Amino acid sequence: IEKRKASLHPAVSAPSEETSQSAASSLELKQSRSGESKSQKPESLETAFELISRKGLKKGIDYLIAKNLLTRSPKHVSSFLRVHQSSIDPVILGEYLGEGGIDGIDKDYWNLIRFYYVRAVSFVGMNIERALRHFLSNCGFRLPGEAQRIDR
Repeated sequence: IEKRKASLHPAVSAPSEETSQSAASSLELKQSRSGESKSQKPESLETAFELISRKGLKKGIDYLIAKNLLTRSPKHVSSFLRVHQSSIDPVILGEYLGEGGIDGIDKDYWNLIRFYYVRAVSFVGMNIERALRHFLSNCGFRLPGEAQRIDR
């Protein structure tokens, strides 16, 4: 089934160690090209987390992209969210993941962010009930209050 799924939808195929390493190395490469010294990066991250807590996750992500610490790709954004989920308020993260889009391309972008975020969660050895409980309680976000955002 996995081979057939991979041939039909290459973006949905099972993650390989090679792709996760290449994403991490490209993120590191992007960071090394940014021209900032190592001491400025933590300051930029602290500023981004302050922006996230005061003005929302979109503003913080946009700030990191402007500082060349993050690319706009859904894979890198979702990876950043997974790595720093302990530093982000679960309600703010849930609202961000519940964002939609205006047109088709924008909707696809947000769907890919959600896809890559959830794809990093392992449900191996869990029945459906346990997997849902794990997903809703241990994945770093809370469902937003709006039914329309929950549908996404």
